[in-house]
Amino acid sequence: VVVVSAHIDHLGIVNGEIHNGANDDASGSVQVLELARRIARNPTPRSVLFVLFTGEETDHLGSVHFLEEAPVPGLEIVSSLNLEHMGRAGDGTLLATATADLMGTTEAVANEPVGDRLRVASLNDPQVIHGSDSWSFFLHGIPLVIIGGGSFPEYHSPGDDVEFIDFDLLEAGVELAERLVRRLAGEG
Repeated sequence: VVVVSAHIDHLGIVNGEIHNGANDDASGSVQVLELARRIARNPTPRSVLFVLFTGEETDHLGSVHFLEEAPVPGLEIVSSLNLEHMGRAGDGTLLATATADLMGTTEAVANEPVGDRLRVASLNDPQVIHGSDSWSFFLHGIPLVIIGGGSFPEYHSPGDDVEFIDFDLLEAGVELAERLVRRLAGEG
């Protein structure tokens, strides 16, 4: 299977203030749900497992458990796509960071007509994904792509709210992610 994931947890209430986490990572979670709806409507040759992890903000507990406990006996995960901070980007583009074995596929999607919203980088320094659930997949040797808009001023603050979400970027991101999922799952 191909695993498509995001995390649904955030910081909650800190010092009496609500941290909603609209971009970190409600933006990725809503895209996982939309991708599940799209793939269910038009299935891919390979199975796709859609997962919303909790515990990402606390040492990736959800993704660690998922990978250690194998939710389906004999399940072979051939690749992972993680969506993180999909609703904001300083330059209006998302960055897809991929392991070497998925660079060609990721670059092909970035070169498609709607790919002007997607930049691609090779995962040369695994520490850059240490703060995401992709880290768990990396430690298990699973080929991965993580897409996101990068850092943003309201990160881990009460200001990470829906008013700052770039809905055009969110729409472009789900289009790009669907194209990538379809390629990872055996189409084209």
